[in-house]
Amino acid sequence: MTPPKEYLTTVQNLMSDYIDGNEVAVYFETPEEAKQHLKIIRYKQKRLRLIKKDVRQTMTLIRSSFTAQKAEVGKPGIKTGIMAGLLGKKSVGKINALTKENLRRQQNESLAPYKSVLQIIENFLLNLDSLKLQIESWLFENR
Repeated sequence: MTPPKEYLTTVQNLMSDYIDGNEVAVYFETPEEAKQHLKIIRYKQKRLRLIKKDVRQTMTLIRSSFTAQKAEVGKPGIKTGIMAGLLGKKSVGKINALTKENLRRQQNESLAPYKSVLQIIENFLLNLDSLKLQIESWLFENR
């Protein structure tokens, strides 16, 4: 699994040409330059979408890992039988519920950085769409 910081670094490196302070911007003077920027923007959008798919796949792997762990909680067996005999079935049920809740919390904590990376990618994709629209409008006006 790729850590979220690595995804973030990849996205930042990909977008470094177009980040101007807190905005995504591009500068051009001729229609040829504008068309070249359109090609580059389309390429960057494709790359961002691929990274986004990879992040989602990593998130799916994390979820499935936790799902498998949650499924193991409270399964009948020798250990469960002994605990039920010593503590009582009601107490074992509470312990199982707490264990599952703890796993849910851990899952949410594990997914949070990936969710923020997805949000950053979405913002860049929206900004690139807006930038692309601006360039196309400029090209239309300056034919």
